[in-house]
Amino acid sequence: MQIVDLIQYNLPDAVIAQMRTEYMPLTINGLDDAEGYKVVHAARMVVKGKRVEVEKTRKELKADALEYGRKVDAEAKRIFDQLEPIETHLKNEQQKIDDEKARIEEEKRKAERDRTQKMVNALALYGKVLPFFEVAAMNDDCYAEVLKNAKAEYEAEQTRIAAEKKAQEEEAARLAAERAELEKLRAEQAEREAVIKAERDKIEAEKRAIEEAKRKEQERKDREEFERKALEAAKIKAEREAREKVEREEKEKTEREAREATAKVEAERKAKEEAERQEALRPDREKLIKWAKEIALISGPKIGNPKAHQIIVDSEATLSDLADSIIRKAEAL
Repeated sequence: MQIVDLIQYNLPDAVIAQMRTEYMPLTINGLDDAEGYKVVHAARMVVKGKRVEVEKTRKELKADALEYGRKVDAEAKRIFDQLEPIETHLKNEQQKIDDEKARIEEEKRKAERDRTQKMVNALALYGKVLPFFEVAAMNDDCYAEVLKNAKAEYEAEQTRIAAEKKAQEEEAARLAAERAELEKLRAEQAEREAVIKAERDKIEAEKRAIEEAKRKEQERKDREEFERKALEAAKIKAEREAREKVEREEKEKTEREAREATAKVEAERKAKEEAERQEALRPDREKLIKWAKEIALISGPKIGNPKAHQIIVDSEATLSDLADSIIRKAEAL
C-alpha cells in the first residue's frame, strides 16, 4: 500500500471534480444580480471550508513524523492545486462586483462634488462666495433662495454702479466743456502777450548786446589779472605741498608702525583666548560628536512590509542627517 493511500483528507478527487463541475461555470451578471452574488459567495465558502479542513488535517497528520509530514504536504499541495483555481475563480467573480460597486459609489461622490462646485461657481458669478462645505449642506430650496438673493443683490449693485458711472460721465463732459472754453480764453491771452513780449524782447536784445561788449572787455582784463595771480599762487602752493607731503609721509609711517604693533599684540591676545576657549570646550565637543555617531548607527528592525520598510529607510536617513548636523555644530563651537 502506498503512503498516499494512508493519508486520509476525507476529500476524494471525485468530490473536487464535482465542485469544479458545479462551481467553475458560476458567474455574477452585474450589480443587480444579487442571487448570483449570493450563490458565488456560498460556493466560495464551501471551497474555502474544504481547504481549511485539509490544512487542519495536514497539520495533524504531519505531527507524527517528518517523512510522513512531507508526504502529507505533497498530497495537500496536490489538492490545493486543484482547489485554488476554483476558489480564485469564485473570488474573482465576487471581486468584479465589489470593484464595480466601489466605482459606482465613487462616481456618485464625484457627481455630488461636481454639482456642489457648480453651485459655488454660480453663486460666485453674482459675487457671493461661500465655503464649499456650506453649499454642499444646502438642499435645493435653500440653495435656490440663496442664489435668488445673490442675483438680486448683484443686479441692484450693477444698477447702482451704472447710475454712478453715468453721473460721472456727465460731470466729465461738463468739466471738459469748461476746460475747452478756458483754453480758448488762455489762447487769446497768450496771443496778446506774445505781441507784447516780442517788442520787449527786441529792446532787451539791444540792451544785452551793449552790456555783453562791456562784459567781454572786463572779462579780458580780469582773466589777465587772474592768470598772473594764479601763477604766483601755484608756485607757492607747490612749495607748500612738497613740505606737507614730506611731513605727512613721516607721520603716516609713524602711525602705521604703531598700528601694526598694536594689531600684533591684539592678534596674539585673541589667538591665546581662542586657544583657551577651544581647550575648555574640547570635552563637550567630543561628547557631542560621540553621541552623534551613536545616533547615526541606530538601525530599524527587519520588516517585510514594503511601506513599513520605507518608513524605516526614511527614518534612518533622518537620523543620519541629524547626526551630521550635531557634528557640524559641535565642530563649530
